[in-house]
Amino acid sequence: MSRSRPPDDGKHLVEDGEWVGSIAAAYGFFDWDHDVWQHPQNAKLKALRQDPRVLAAGDELFIPPWEEKKVSCATDKKHKFKVKTPKEFLRIQVLGVDGKPLSSLDYVLEIHCAPGGGKYEQKNKKTNGDGILEELLPSTATEGVLIFPKLQHKMALRLGFLAPMDLEDKPNLIRGAQQRLLAIGFHPGEIDGLEGPATKSAVTAFQQFCVDNKDKSNPRILDCGAVDGIIGPQTRAALLKYYGC
Repeated sequence: MSRSRPPDDGKHLVEDGEWVGSIAAAYGFFDWDHDVWQHPQNAKLKALRQDPRVLAAGDELFIPPWEEKKVSCATDKKHKFKVKTPKEFLRIQVLGVDGKPLSSLDYVLEIHCAPGGGKYEQKNKKTNGDGILEELLPSTATEGVLIFPKLQHKMALRLGFLAPMDLEDKPNLIRGAQQRLLAIGFHPGEIDGLEGPATKSAVTAFQQFCVDNKDKSNPRILDCGAVDGIIGPQTRAALLKYYGC
């Protein structure tokens, strides 16, 4: 397994689908938070994005140079050195058409990892009592397929492609909203960063959902403001809160 040497100037231009953990793993850093994200030269990006798992294509991430490490070992023998790939939790709640969790539901999860290391092995077989499946994935995981045999249903997963919702960056704001709306059951049409009729309809439906449910003691539901199909500051905050990031 080969690892890329950090760029001479330390600058990595983020591509769609990358996040700090996957980038760090590709460069051979196990502790992506300490070694990369917390590096002083990434302070500006941290202040802008805040969440290391939600970066935008074109963001600039600083990759520090490798540090030399000396290891003592016997001569005239073969030695194998392994660099571990960090892991991340994947949690998905599965709901029925009535909105209730589907507990003890059999599933099969297939995961593809990008170059940089890591291999996925499924640990669990069923959703828990809240309809949640939880698996530990290599940080290099990029896509997968989630299969529910009893439902004869299959869904494609894209991991790491979540766009930040910046009010000052309209395409990313719309794209990020589309991704989150689709994930929580409001269908915005194609994920294209364009504010078309299907997207406005999905935003309106989400806003109405917030209005109808904000007084039912669910801390995830915020006041989204007017029901107008526009992603303003209040609707943005409500969508981020309900989705989780």
